[in-house]
Amino acid sequence: MSQFWEENLTEGYYDIITINGIKKNRGLRATWHNFTNLKVKDNISSSGLHLDYACGPGTLIGNYLDIESIGIDISRKQIEFASKKYKDKGLFVEIDKFKFQNYEKQFKTVTILGLLEFLNEEDITLLLNNIYNLLDDGGELILTTPNFKFGMNFLVNVQNIFGKYSYKETHISKFTKVKLSKLLENTKFASYEINKYMNLSVFIGFINLKLATKVQFILDKYFGSYFGFMLIAKLRK
Repeated sequence: MSQFWEENLTEGYYDIITINGIKKNRGLRATWHNFTNLKVKDNISSSGLHLDYACGPGTLIGNYLDIESIGIDISRKQIEFASKKYKDKGLFVEIDKFKFQNYEKQFKTVTILGLLEFLNEEDITLLLNNIYNLLDDGGELILTTPNFKFGMNFLVNVQNIFGKYSYKETHISKFTKVKLSKLLENTKFASYEINKYMNLSVFIGFINLKLATKVQFILDKYFGSYFGFMLIAKLRK
């Protein structure tokens, strides 16, 4: 997995797609990442220290949050990109240089966006329990991962065929709400809740991102988290 993120993925790839799409007000991938970042933002505490684990090029911290944040990632070039572009928004550190032992019970919120699907369940459980130790009392972990039902499986297959990068060999764990719930039951966290998000409005973003956002709001209002291509979980210490 580390080879894919460090050698295959170009510097700032997801950030460039997202920000350029927002500026142009269109783009399916941009709408997808924008929806996720907005959803996570709505679930983050407005105070306290925040850690974005597997932060990539720093998009969440750099564009969606206004709190004290640290971003860590396995990829040196993504951290270098984030450090250059978003140095005024947060501290960005390569994961092997981050001193975890110095941050026990220091974070109010930890976020993990789009990482679980690239790890096996044993490693995920170990990671989440390690994150537990970084949170202060009452702290929260917010994570996202695809909801691998029929619709999401179809979209992933299309991406693997027509997209710039194929994730066929990197997707290891494919969660549904039930499967993710079973995994979270075996962690140290006192409680958790899982919801679905990313409804069909995301496809409108191919034409108009702002319109897609409005339609998403309407569908969420009437259908809540009844369906969605993605899962978001909030775990409480």
